[in-house]
Parts: sequence; C-alpha cells; structure tokens
Amino acid sequence: MGRPTLATAPDQTVVERLRAVVEPVAEQYGVELVDVIHHLGRNQTVRILIDKPGGITLDDCTRVSRRLSADFDMAEVMPGRYTLEVSSPGLDRPLRTPADFRRKMGHKVALRYEDGDGKRRALTGVIAGVETETLTIGETQFEWNRIVEGKLVI
Repeated sequence: MGRPTLATAPDQTVVERLRAVVEPVAEQYGVELVDVIHHLGRNQTVRILIDKPGGITLDDCTRVSRRLSADFDMAEVMPGRYTLEVSSPGLDRPLRTPADFRRKMGHKVALRYEDGDGKRRALTGVIAGVETETLTIGETQFEWNRIVEGKLVI
C-alpha cells in the first residue's frame, strides 16, 4: 500500500484532512476510528481515539501511532509541530454516534435525550438495539436527533 497523497481542498478542516489519512490506516490495522481531536494551544495536539472488539492494546496504539506519524508528515496534513496521541476512547467517554452505541450493545448506559417538548431528560437502561433511525434502550426507542449523549454505567 502506497503512502497517502492529499490534495487539500480549501474548505477542508484540519480534522477532515487528518481523518482522510487516519481512516485507511485504522482499517489496515483492524481497528475502528472513534474520533479525531485537533487541539490548538500552546502546543498543537492531535488525539486519535481507536477501538476494537475486546479493547485496544498498547501494541495497537504504538503500531498505529508510528504509521500515522510517518503518513502525516508525507501527506503534509499538519502545519508546524504537533504532538500525536493515539489511545482508546476510555470507559467514561460519551457515546454520541450509532457506532459508539453499537460497540456497547448489551451494556447498561445512562442516556440523556430531548423529549417531544424539547426538554432534556435522562434514562438508564441496557442498549437493546441500534438501527439506522433509532436507538432502543430497554423497550424504549429514541430517534437519533433527540439523543444528546450516553455514558456507560460502570
């Protein structure tokens, strides 16, 4: 597999450019890309969160980090110096997307959602189903546009 080349469109954000490089690498190493976080500040940081069934190992993080470091430099996606961090999302990371909830199917979660009147509500239950249009907690279905976030109950 060749090194990535990236024609940077003017409307692409740094995170979109990073994601374009990270996704194929994650797939190659058999991990799922959970999130790409770019933090500007005193020191520029790129945080890559990966996961896989059974959890991520230190070896997974090391292999992906080494490959991404070289690929970022080759594709010139990062202006200037940066720190690259590759890790698992952690147990307390909020669940927001269908993929997040699908990874935790059968687990107990605390869900925050908006009811029909737009008021924020909370519910705790087991993830019973993750579909294209809905999330099922226990026997209750929620449309994705009403879900704020969920967190694993540990």
